[in-house]
Amino acid sequence: MKRPILIVAVIAAVVLESGAAIAREKPLHKSKMPQAVLSAFQKAHPNAKNVKYEEESVDGEAAYEIDFTDDGQKIDEVYRADGTLVETERTIKTNELPEPVMQTVKQRYPKAKVDEVFEVSNTDGKVIGYEVQIKEGKREREVELDPNGNIQESDVKPKQP
Repeated sequence: MKRPILIVAVIAAVVLESGAAIAREKPLHKSKMPQAVLSAFQKAHPNAKNVKYEEESVDGEAAYEIDFTDDGQKIDEVYRADGTLVETERTIKTNELPEPVMQTVKQRYPKAKVDEVFEVSNTDGKVIGYEVQIKEGKREREVELDPNGNIQESDVKPKQP
């Protein structure tokens, strides 16, 4: 009788842990951003426009995402509270996706329309993955894939107000 309870407890722990790993972004006013993050961002992008700030979590630690446009390109950057850049996401055209990534999206979501595509790079500028935003009817989904087309994470985005 103890075995089923143990199995349920393990499954619940795994579900809770995986749910905690998914970054939930929360809009944030510029005045609430850590000064180190603002300084690093402003130094790197003095001409940024349409800047929006969000708080999220990376590896269980507070992180801050800044969405902006620079020279007409939409960019998202994630910083740690100390101003260290974690990753950069840049918009790219759908036809710029590597073939394995596009094939996975088409196979897994055959009726979906690709809405927006981001190339994700680390602090060294190395491409570490892709974020593909798709629409399936009225549902919007964000799919994160590695450069080989393996899905890393997929979640349904909440409707924007």
